[in-house]
Amino acid sequence: MSRVLVAVVLVLSLAGCGSTEPGPECVPVPADTVDSIAGGDTHSFEPTGRAGAVRAGDDGYVVAVEAAGRYGDDPVVGVWWTPDVNDPGPIMHLDAMARTLSNWPQGPIPNGHKLIGQARECVSG
Repeated sequence: MSRVLVAVVLVLSLAGCGSTEPGPECVPVPADTVDSIAGGDTHSFEPTGRAGAVRAGDDGYVVAVEAAGRYGDDPVVGVWWTPDVNDPGPIMHLDAMARTLSNWPQGPIPNGHKLIGQARECVSG
């Protein structure tokens, strides 16, 4: 009887482990694209080298880039939009951190949209 109880408790506790929802389909972000987002020759922030993107339908990519913290602070992540992750055209910020880190205009996806969170997962993942 105690073995059955232990087995049932073990199975029930393991059932809650892991997520049933699949993670985002992350797209690698080339270093040149990260450099462009950071401001090209005149970086407005220093990327750490961690970046990831998710496709935003046929309209482009939502790109998350980790930036080195200023004055020894922890790294931060900003999120931008670009029509092509391999050859960025117009770059636009999508969240408050990206707006703080760069001078790119506001992008077409509202702050808080699920794609922004998914792109962040690609960096923190």
